[in-house]
Amino acid sequence: MADSKRGLVTDILFGGAAAIVVIVLMQQAQEFAPRARLFPMAVLWVLLCAALITAVVGAWRLWRAGMGPVELDNSFLRLLGASALIASGGLLLSWVGFYLTSIVMILAVFILHNTLAEGHAPKAKVLLVGAVYAAVATGVMYLVFSVAIGLPAPSGTVF
Repeated sequence: MADSKRGLVTDILFGGAAAIVVIVLMQQAQEFAPRARLFPMAVLWVLLCAALITAVVGAWRLWRAGMGPVELDNSFLRLLGASALIASGGLLLSWVGFYLTSIVMILAVFILHNTLAEGHAPKAKVLLVGAVYAAVATGVMYLVFSVAIGLPAPSGTVF
C-alpha cells in the first residue's frame, strides 16, 4: 500500500507542477502572432487538461486509500527532472524557435524515457535512433504546418 500511495503522491505533484509550467508557457505563447500561436496553444490546452486530470485523479485515489505518512523515494527526483525538462523546453522555445526546440525536446524525452525504462544511460546506437526520430518528426511537423497549411511556427530571439 505504501508504494501505491507514493505513486499517487507523485501523480499529484507531477500533475500540479506540469499544470503550473503549462500555464506559464501559455502566457508566453500569447506573445506569438495570432496564427502562429494556434497550434502551440491547442497543444498546451491538451497538456493542461492532462496535467489537471492526473493531479485530480491522484488526489481522489489517495483520499480513497486513506491519508497517512508517505515517504518519497527517487521517484520524486525523477518528477523534478521531468518538470525541469518541460520548463527548459519553454525557455528554449523562446530563444531558438519551434523547430530546433522540437528536435532537442523530442531527443531529451526519448533519452529520459529510455534511461528510466532501462535503468542506465542509453548507448550511442540508441541515441542515434533517437536523433533520427527527432529529426524526422520535426521534418514532418515542418511539412505539415509550414508547407502544407502555411502556418508559421514560433521563432525565437536567436533564430
